[in-house]
Amino acid sequence: MDAEISPSFQANPLGFLWKFCKSGFIMTKSLFQARAYRRKRQLILYLASFSILSGIFLYSQSSAFSTVHRAYINQSSYRFGSLGIPFTQGPYAIAIFLGTEFDAEQSDDDETDRYFIGARTLVYQLLHAPSTRLTSPVSVVVLATEGVRESKRQRLRLDGATVIDIERLQHSVNIDVPFYHEVFDKLRAFDPSVMPFEKVAVLDADMVITRPLDLLFQDMNTTQFPLNTNSTNLPADLPELPDSYALAATPDIPGREPVFPPDVDNTPGRDYFNAGIMVSSPNDKLFQYYIALLNRPELFGHWLPEQDLLNVAHSWKGPMPWRQLNLSWHLMSPNEADFNAGMAILHCKYWQFGGDPCHKTAIARRWQMQGYWEGREGK
Repeated sequence: MDAEISPSFQANPLGFLWKFCKSGFIMTKSLFQARAYRRKRQLILYLASFSILSGIFLYSQSSAFSTVHRAYINQSSYRFGSLGIPFTQGPYAIAIFLGTEFDAEQSDDDETDRYFIGARTLVYQLLHAPSTRLTSPVSVVVLATEGVRESKRQRLRLDGATVIDIERLQHSVNIDVPFYHEVFDKLRAFDPSVMPFEKVAVLDADMVITRPLDLLFQDMNTTQFPLNTNSTNLPADLPELPDSYALAATPDIPGREPVFPPDVDNTPGRDYFNAGIMVSSPNDKLFQYYIALLNRPELFGHWLPEQDLLNVAHSWKGPMPWRQLNLSWHLMSPNEADFNAGMAILHCKYWQFGGDPCHKTAIARRWQMQGYWEGREGK
């Protein structure tokens, strides 16, 4: 059943939109009258107001917003995983990892928790936004750690996501940064009892997208590859490896020259991938291998804990070397050249406002999500 729009909005949508436009004009005028130190703050407020207006306007244009994804659900095309959780019928899933906000200077209130709002924005883009929503039956899952409040889980369910409560992975790794205490729980995305799919794209919650991600699963390097049996890079006492595996990602190379495509082949550190976006095939042997590595903390670095562990497991010198996604999908620290080339996944934190197109897009999508739900729920 579609949510209803408030009667006042239905009765006079043009008047409603005019009030927003008028407010935007007033804010613009005041922007040029403000002192220099206030301009950046007012620009953020203006962008937020304009983006909320855009979200409400987009929703008002179609009572069938999200028709594509709702059709899969309304036609009872569910299947159930081993945990009894219903998933959209289809072999692929996008899993958004959501942990607890550990920054002491930030609130984890539902209205201010940055990563929770980031996860909501991604769900909105994947399921509802006309320019980025999925066009095929791909499950959208949020993997929520134990510390995520029930109110946040319920809100994400209302947004259309499947929320899975993941158990804490026990380990003895010494982690100095509180924010990273839960990141090893992301490894649950590779457990087939949690994610029973042929392929899973794992995304962090500090991203926005610019186009549908359906074709990400067709990237040639997301397929299964045989082991490199000649490798002796890791200790022999680790568990048995699977016969084949899949792990595709992009190199973690911040500070690149503003050109696209970048000269990755001649960039130092290109063999180290970023774990913010990965495509894999959940496999029990692979998952148990990760757990065995987790219990051998001397084998990997601890600065970016789960990323360091996965880079050891999938070292180019090891038995399961990671494969590179097409760079048009994602690169860490996107620049204007990446944006202009149509990069699909922008690794930009909306709360770290900058003047570049990537951060402007991130903050605009965050407020469009807010406007969409305010329009849909009649707030």
